Amino acid sequence: RAAFVGGADATTCTLAARRFGIPLRAMQPLSAVLSTPSETLAYESWLDAAPDLAVLRLDAKDALAGGARVISAIKKRPKKSTWHALQVAIELGSGDRAELATELTRAFVASGVRAPVVAASGDLDEWRISELRRRQAPVTSFILGPHTLQLQAPPARYDLVAIEEEGDWAPRVRLGPTLATSSDPGRKVLMRYFDE
Repeated sequence: RAAFVGGADATTCTLAARRFGIPLRAMQPLSAVLSTPSETLAYESWLDAAPDLAVLRLDAKDALAGGARVISAIKKRPKKSTWHALQVAIELGSGDRAELATELTRAFVASGVRAPVVAASGDLDEWRISELRRRQAPVTSFILGPHTLQLQAPPARYDLVAIEEEGDWAPRVRLGPTLATSSDPGRKVLMRYFDE
């Protein structure tokens, strides 16, 4: 709140946005998709929570269908929404990003929605970025992680693995391209030992 009063024009903290009415600009967390009954509702909710300059994640395994759901969510927005005037940003975390970005851009334009800003993320390095540029993919930004930036700290990752629904715990899973990159669904018990 103090930063906003002092001149910052937005926050990446959903709680600050909700509590103080500060514009939210952030990437849609995977937990926002896993915790809702449908991907369409997740997109509609995120567009409502972050009406300006938010980034919506698309599952690479079904990115074109996800793009159709994003288009539907955009069209349901009230006319007062600035999303009708500004571009929507989408994140592609894996797959053939050049082909997906091209197909999604075509789908947006064909449906009468402005072409999205496409951000590529995931296992990017300078060679993959150069390849996207060589193929003239409509990717306008890149989200780089610790591996790409050659940082010494190991990357930290978290996943939503269960959510309480009407008093019972329902598992949630994030399916990655491999077993190692997929989450382990269900509640976990954390234990800490202080001796040998």
